[in-house]
Amino acid sequence: TRFPDGRVQAFAFSMPPFPEVVGIWAEDMRFVLSEMEQLNAADPGGFFTGRFDLARVGAAGHSTGGSAAAEALALDARFIAGASLDAPQVGQVLTLGLDQPFLLFFEDDSNFFATQIQSGLRAGGFEVTVAGASHQSFTDIPVLIELAGVSPARAAASTRPPGTIDPDRNLEIITAYLRAFFDEHLRGQPSALLNGGSVYPEATASPIGPSATLPPAGPYLVPPVPAPMFVL
Repeated sequence: TRFPDGRVQAFAFSMPPFPEVVGIWAEDMRFVLSEMEQLNAADPGGFFTGRFDLARVGAAGHSTGGSAAAEALALDARFIAGASLDAPQVGQVLTLGLDQPFLLFFEDDSNFFATQIQSGLRAGGFEVTVAGASHQSFTDIPVLIELAGVSPARAAASTRPPGTIDPDRNLEIITAYLRAFFDEHLRGQPSALLNGGSVYPEATASPIGPSATLPPAGPYLVPPVPAPMFVL
């Protein structure tokens, strides 16, 4: 990459330790939110001024992105709720805990566990495991593999197997739970899906946290208003 001052930075294959990477990504999320606040207050071009509903912002991510989402919530109360898709929990969130509700999605027989963080979920949270899902099920890989006509045997033998659950069904389940969780905690719309009303036998969902329950309301909930919602 060539910078305006003439410096040239070659691509580096080495990476910092994982917790440091998570911290960098979390700071990136906070930076984006701060930039949005400035644009919302006074966009030089006038397009974004007053258009963002920054009272109801959530953070979500997969793998490293999920770890960063948890870290961003721990460091920044502007994030009202968060979700992690099959990610390890590292960094300051393990000692600081969270005052915002948090959703943890896991693949079938995941290497990551809610116990790493659940004792610090002071606002409660949910753990959801999807039978037949793999770490890559939370990406576009299963759909792309199906579109490319890759045989199930070849896909299963890859270094990044897509899981055994039907890609469309998998996407439906993940989308349903994410939407239900953020609708409940960003828009104040309770969801039957999160309160014992699951219609997905492949998904095992349970409340987690110190009391293993989610309070129906709290200081982190914002009454629903007819304004746009923006989720990072």
